[in-house]
Amino acid sequence: MKISQIALFLLAAPAFAAGITTLPDHPVAGEPFVITYAGKIPATEYAPLSYSVFGSTYAQLGSKVAFVTDFTNPLQRSTKTVTGTTTIADPYNYGTHFVATLGAGSYGVTRDYAGLRAGSYTPGPETLPDTIVVGPPRAAATPASTALSGNYYADDEAGSGVNLIQSPNGQVFAAWFLYAARSYSTPASAPIWYVAPGGKWITPTRFTAILYETQRTAFNRPVDATVALTLPVGTLTLDVVGSTAIDMDATLVTGTRKQKRLNRLQF
Repeated sequence: MKISQIALFLLAAPAFAAGITTLPDHPVAGEPFVITYAGKIPATEYAPLSYSVFGSTYAQLGSKVAFVTDFTNPLQRSTKTVTGTTTIADPYNYGTHFVATLGAGSYGVTRDYAGLRAGSYTPGPETLPDTIVVGPPRAAATPASTALSGNYYADDEAGSGVNLIQSPNGQVFAAWFLYAARSYSTPASAPIWYVAPGGKWITPTRFTAILYETQRTAFNRPVDATVALTLPVGTLTLDVVGSTAIDMDATLVTGTRKQKRLNRLQF
């Protein structure tokens, strides 16, 4: 049985499509991908906790993917999006997204809960009507270049861009520095970064990876391990188009997609 940590958002507005979705749309065996689920709190008396995170676990059980959400201790966190606005709707909607790596095949999905308040609930686990289909594996490619390390940016988007660190064996660590909405109700932005700590070359010039957002203790406070979070937020594809340029294609769990040609900063 494989257990991994995931995190659940209880949102004041739904940020995900209903039911199960995956990023990428067509997962490949042996490669990590993001599973996203949108649903409702299992009791109407459960008070809304806007923009909170609840810890969860998931397990692969044969031909099923099972996830369990613990409602005991919400962790404070601000939900951010790159662009766009959201209409306030049912406060009991929630979304969760987590990374899974599965073999080729078709998988059912179940969900369950832990730490619910006293009340009347439908016993779990609940079998969802969704199916996750994972395609056959594909071989890794050898990158055409191992000299991609550097800072990449677009002239019309000053202050944002992608930093790449590439090891001699071709593996890449990517950090995307950007500006995200402070909230759903204001166009003001705040700096943020997402990281892709490794991925896979699927052709000599195309690299794919999972994007994560991390949260840790503020630099001017004592370290508090309880605030540490590492959350999958989307997928990143980089196409090498020359010795000094890459095409970036990022898709977030919110549905936002960013495509841009970036040029290496010359010192």
